[in-house]
Amino acid sequence: MEVRVERLENDMSELKADMKVVRADLAELKGKVSMLPGYPGIATVMALVGGGLLIVSRLFPGAAP
Repeated sequence: MEVRVERLENDMSELKADMKVVRADLAELKGKVSMLPGYPGIATVMALVGGGLLIVSRLFPGAAP
């Protein structure tokens, strides 16, 4: 019985160490995701790029696409 309890205690300590790593990785990912622009930011970028392409196509009408 002692051996089984000791093995469980060792497994739990390894599990706790692994969970600390997972929490750190999750916090890093959460920080990176919070910096993403979201739908309004993506729509704004797409509108600016599309507008820029429209302006360039009007300035250079003979340019190949």
